Amino acid sequence: MQARVNQTKVWTPRERDFRSPRFILAMLNSIISDLPLKLIIVNLETVEIQQWIPPRMIDKIIKQTILKYAQFRPSHGDIRLDAVFDEPQDRYLLMQVGWDRKRRISGDIIYITLHDGKVYIEYDGIEHGIYDDLVSQGIPEERIVLAFQPETASV
Repeated sequence: MQARVNQTKVWTPRERDFRSPRFILAMLNSIISDLPLKLIIVNLETVEIQQWIPPRMIDKIIKQTILKYAQFRPSHGDIRLDAVFDEPQDRYLLMQVGWDRKRRISGDIIYITLHDGKVYIEYDGIEHGIYDDLVSQGIPEERIVLAFQPETASV
């Protein structure tokens, strides 16, 4: 029989100690390896289960959320909303551009960057905030940083 390989551990069918954290990790990874959205990581020392979302899935969630807001239209003026995605640099932006009462309107509504495995909300001009949208779509709270607030501020 062939061994199943996960990211850092190798599990062979002979290892059948069902109480072993290594066995639990191997079984969970083999069961959910085909799921596109969420994987589970089991800490081998404490057998705690944590949610993990692949980086490309986080990109997808951010883009879907920004595109949802890009469909809205301002109540006045001739203003368009442009979604701008710089995927190689992990930068995601929603801009407003246009005219309102003979005045030029341009600027960011949402600006999000990704680095070090975290989502940095650099600017949030949405009335209720984009944070709750990202969390409700599955991004863990501990991976979101409100970069527009001082470091001492909490969510």
